[in-house]
Amino acid sequence: MAEDISTAGKCKLTGLSQQEVSRLLQQYGYNETDEKKTSLWKLFFKKFWNLSAWMLEGIIILSLITGNYSDAAVVSCFLLVNSIITFIQDYKASGAKELLKQKLLISVQVLRDAQWRTIPVRELVPGDIVRLRTGDFVPADLQVLRGSATVNQSSMTGESGGIKKRRG
Repeated sequence: MAEDISTAGKCKLTGLSQQEVSRLLQQYGYNETDEKKTSLWKLFFKKFWNLSAWMLEGIIILSLITGNYSDAAVVSCFLLVNSIITFIQDYKASGAKELLKQKLLISVQVLRDAQWRTIPVRELVPGDIVRLRTGDFVPADLQVLRGSATVNQSSMTGESGGIKKRRG
């Protein structure tokens, strides 16, 4: 993994070699979470599986039992139109989310083969040495090797202020 070469009391970091990176990518995969893709039909029929849909479906059944066929038809149309509209909105929102994910690809500077390189965050592997600067996103679980950093963890912990991170 990362090599530390001590010379005259100073630590020189060289980072991972390309061979180690390839091996670690094979072992752990990319630094990303797997997302399950659901079929469009399944997403559409999910619109009929919630409390408000059940209430409307109950009204339809009761209307059919009592012979109020016009009420059953109106509520059925309402349920169908509502499901179609919410499905279309959700579909457009998921498309916008995918577009944002592609446009917001985060890059990071890592030390590999004793050279700083800019790589996509998804290519980080355990043991990479990452350079963080003010305003950078923290791309993964990191350990501070030199200096310190103030990190905004509000999205995970809810704390409004920055948290000071030091070596160790």
